[in-house]
Amino acid sequence: MQVTNFTYVVQSVDEDSKTMVLVYSTDGAPDFTVSALFPRVDLGETMEEIAWKFAPWYEWREIDAQYEAPEVGHSGTVQIAPQE
Repeated sequence: MQVTNFTYVVQSVDEDSKTMVLVYSTDGAPDFTVSALFPRVDLGETMEEIAWKFAPWYEWREIDAQYEAPEVGHSGTVQIAPQE
């Protein structure tokens, strides 16, 4: 799913831990609830930057993904290349 815009609402804040709960909404997807840090005023962060940074991009992208369930008992071997 490609997201072109979204809205967010601050659902709650915790002053002690400097965190907040954000609820994100966009067309064609369920709402996502995310915990995020307060904007750092000393770093010039804005609420919009924090909302962008903590947005559930991966979850939105995966809405239209198609998966194939593996068969029970499937196994394999993975060769790990040595680190130089």
